[in-house]
Amino acid sequence: MLSLCMRWLQQSALTQKLRHYKKHNATMLALADYNRIFQYLPMLAYPDEQQLRQVIQELLCRGERLQGLIRALAALGGNQFRGRTPEEMAMWNSCSNLLANCIVYYNAKIMSLFKSDCLATGKPEQRRLRKIISPASWENVILNGFYDLTESNDEWDIESQIARLEIAA
Repeated sequence: MLSLCMRWLQQSALTQKLRHYKKHNATMLALADYNRIFQYLPMLAYPDEQQLRQVIQELLCRGERLQGLIRALAALGGNQFRGRTPEEMAMWNSCSNLLANCIVYYNAKIMSLFKSDCLATGKPEQRRLRKIISPASWENVILNGFYDLTESNDEWDIESQIARLEIAA
């Protein structure tokens, strides 16, 4: 380490020399332990940094909400959509992930348009309430409903509907 710090030796030369030694060389083991110190430094900072804890907690909650949505999709039809062969189960998992991602996209689109509408019309209280809503929520989607996906000339104008949207506290 002193050779590297004093720049008497290039890192690549040291790596080449160490590569020719046995795997359980004391120097290699010491360097591996030294490397582990740097890997664990972020975990040591976790208890002291509140912002880091909040970000990690938010990401964990987001993942749990998405898994809850996928579980809700699985519960439809009495859990009979899964299939019997590994291929059918893989297809079912892909389809449930696709449906969950469609619902998240739909909600994110609504939330984005609602935010734009709140900024344009000046509704700060509604903007504040929007922040507590998750894109992975499915209360606004009827999971057991019947959706007619045949072609229709009518298009849904989501922008006009957003202008009438009010979030209840």
